[in-house]
Amino acid sequence: MKSIRSLFILLLISGTMLLGSAMAFAGIEDDYNTAAKELYEFGLFQGKDDSLAVNAPCTKLECAVMLVRILGAESYAVSTSSYYQHKFFDVPEWADPYINYLHAQELITGSGSTGFGSANQTNADTFALLILRAMGYGDVTLSEALSYTETIGMFSKEEIAELKKVNFTRGTLAFMARRTLDMPLSKDTDQTFFDILTLSGMIENNSAEGMPALLAVKTAAPAQVAPVDSRTQLNKTVIEQSRKYLGIRYRSGGRSPSTGFDCSGFVNYVLTQSKAHSQWYGGCDALYAQGTAVNASAAQPGDLVFFTGTYATSKKLTHVGIYLGNGQMIHASSSKGISYANIYDSYWGGHLYGFARW
Repeated sequence: MKSIRSLFILLLISGTMLLGSAMAFAGIEDDYNTAAKELYEFGLFQGKDDSLAVNAPCTKLECAVMLVRILGAESYAVSTSSYYQHKFFDVPEWADPYINYLHAQELITGSGSTGFGSANQTNADTFALLILRAMGYGDVTLSEALSYTETIGMFSKEEIAELKKVNFTRGTLAFMARRTLDMPLSKDTDQTFFDILTLSGMIENNSAEGMPALLAVKTAAPAQVAPVDSRTQLNKTVIEQSRKYLGIRYRSGGRSPSTGFDCSGFVNYVLTQSKAHSQWYGGCDALYAQGTAVNASAAQPGDLVFFTGTYATSKKLTHVGIYLGNGQMIHASSSKGISYANIYDSYWGGHLYGFARW
């Protein structure tokens, strides 16, 4: 009788544990489905076979495409694909722009000497590593990537354990990508992936309270009760225009995307293309002189940010970028081409001169 009672208790405990695991898994599945639906509404996650196919295995190529989208670089990657050329033989033609972009940014590696491993099923560690590289955590290895996300507050220990346990599906990909949108672009800024996508107009927040979960794909401008401030709209246009050239190489004296840009060439090109300027003003000193100086506390996205002493010259100002807000700028970097940077980091912060409004 005692043994029967013990067996009953053991079965009861086992059943409770299995039920708890099933409930936990169901909760995770709900999170995956919710994330996939939100990303679909944002325009960042596409359907497959007339559904979101969240239970389908996820490939390395799908991870790469998703990274380009959450970086807000899809349009740029497609429009400038001919500027770059990846080295992989197993990338389908439709995916060339995405892989060209990531290869140029040194965010991806291949599988072997000439293969990317496009069709290979992947895991959460691989996608976590791609995200961390994009955020500037270049020293993290593949084996520690997913665990490292806990240290930056991306995933909890329990979520990481679950991600390691489950098969890596399109739903898992969506879950990780959605969480990434709420993370800072890099370890040097508070500006999130979501902020950049919203600022650029790629997705917009239709919530009166500004909650990211209520984002929707931007389709047409809503009817306005009051006219939109022309300056605000022009600032937005300048930022949208600037982001089209992310990844274009640096070239001293460069003035166009086909040849490359230097810092003032990039800013002049963007401002004239955006109709913010009617003429080309030249170098940093000239750009600053034609604008109106503003205090750092009053600087707005779309203003110009200037630096001094970045190289030996008799000129007062030696670098210029377009301010994005929250301490971030987009500029022509001599090492990275058109890219983002934190104006208060250990280098730029030591050379910061001020802001001007065109």
